[in-house]
Amino acid sequence: MNAAKKAGLWLAYLLLVIPLQGVPTFAAIILNSSLSISGEYTDNLFFTEQDKKSDVATIVTPTFNIDFTSRNVVLNIEYSGSAVFYSQNPEADGYFQSLSFNIDFPGLNHQFRGLEVRIIERVSYSPELGAYSFGSQTLTFEERFNQVLLEGEGIQGKRTDTFRNFAGIVLSYSWSQNFVTTTSYTNILTRYAGPVPEDTDINVVAMDGTYRYQASSRTEWMARYGISSTIGEQENDLFHQMSVSVLHQVTRLVAVNGQIGVSLVEGESPAMLLGAGITKAYREGRLSLQYTSNVVVGLGVIEGLVRRHSVVGEATRSLGARTTSYIQVGYVSNQSFQVNRIDITSYTTQTGVTTQFLSWLHGNLSYTYLKQQAQGTFGQDGERNVVNISLTASAPPFRILN
Repeated sequence: MNAAKKAGLWLAYLLLVIPLQGVPTFAAIILNSSLSISGEYTDNLFFTEQDKKSDVATIVTPTFNIDFTSRNVVLNIEYSGSAVFYSQNPEADGYFQSLSFNIDFPGLNHQFRGLEVRIIERVSYSPELGAYSFGSQTLTFEERFNQVLLEGEGIQGKRTDTFRNFAGIVLSYSWSQNFVTTTSYTNILTRYAGPVPEDTDINVVAMDGTYRYQASSRTEWMARYGISSTIGEQENDLFHQMSVSVLHQVTRLVAVNGQIGVSLVEGESPAMLLGAGITKAYREGRLSLQYTSNVVVGLGVIEGLVRRHSVVGEATRSLGARTTSYIQVGYVSNQSFQVNRIDITSYTTQTGVTTQFLSWLHGNLSYTYLKQQAQGTFGQDGERNVVNISLTASAPPFRILN
């Protein structure tokens, strides 16, 4: 038996067998499902600078979510499909889908106190990778911000059927109440239907340590050091990051954060890491705004390291017991260390209204504006307006196992 097989067997034993020893078992499986029907108008379907084509689409989207919970394993599986039918450009019709799952192993924490293991997998087939993906209104602001960077990295390309597989494993260990180390491996495989853009296969290995200090009941400081190695088909990079950040609860409803640090890229000058944000909750809604300037790893749209400046914001306001309005803004500037290869700036605004007609039926009306400017050899200029109206029917949760 070779070393790789032995390592795989030991990992399976660690994740699946050890957590079962001496731990009482119970399990619950809950299925949530919904069906959405949307009408959408866009004035630039293929996102071109000239010869724009507008169209109206009918979109049918089934969604299924399964939550499996036990003392040893917590598993979430989500499937979403979209059948898209265009009135003027039937060649763009198709059925696009995504499947994702997240696995946590709380049983390991019983056997090895302080150890947490998480496995992430997301497979998607889409007509294009959008520059921004603010996500569901049920997600937190931080989750939506991370999703923005995951999907399109602030870069909008031409419409091209795209397959993407995002897989990763994260291991974290709490050495004390204040000090945590994290090790992760991520693989992002992206395949396009056409020759442009080029297919990518990115591997990222990262390790970091974070120390938290509770200075007062309202103020928390964090010091972090991390090292990342990126292995791609065309480019390999190694960089270090050191930062200090603070989170301060100004009042019960207002919180601010700040971050300063440095990124050290092999063969390049040091780059500053800066961040600042504010969140405010009030009776009628919530306001969030976050600025970040950093060196980040390209996740498939970009290969290699880039300097990224981003601003992501959101404001919500209740218009009644069942109606909420929202506005979301995003600005991202990507610049590569290689001169004139990547220099792309994009910004977007999305505003809309959601209404809960019945306990199982809600509607959404939204308008989205996107503009992109590209000065390097990668990317393109473009502008797009989209209006969407949708109705979503949700089935009550169904307990498969309790």
